[in-house]
Amino acid sequence: MDMISYIKEVKRQFRDTYGFQPVRGTADEPVFGKGQIPDGEYPMTIEGKVDRVRVVRDTIDCCNFEDEGINLDELQQETQKLMALLKDRQPGLTTWNQFLQERLTNLHQLTSQALGK
Repeated sequence: MDMISYIKEVKRQFRDTYGFQPVRGTADEPVFGKGQIPDGEYPMTIEGKVDRVRVVRDTIDCCNFEDEGINLDELQQETQKLMALLKDRQPGLTTWNQFLQERLTNLHQLTSQALGK
């Protein structure tokens, strides 16, 4: 789901699940007025995942999926390992290329997990 479709789904759920009445819009995309949705957390199921959508001063903070978060310590550790490899570049060495591939694979797995891909 792309971000535009995601935001439309969040708005639909504000209307259909939480009962907020839009000031205008279509059935596909309701439009809410300033201050109409109070600040707070609104759990929503989107594509089978629970997202803890937060509203702060009329801004939607989304993509806070339960149990889908990224381990920031692991991310930092893998990023530091990659940075060390890139600082001491030796692309002609087979082992250097293997370590680079391993670091990139680990970073991909960590970020894909957080993005649900």
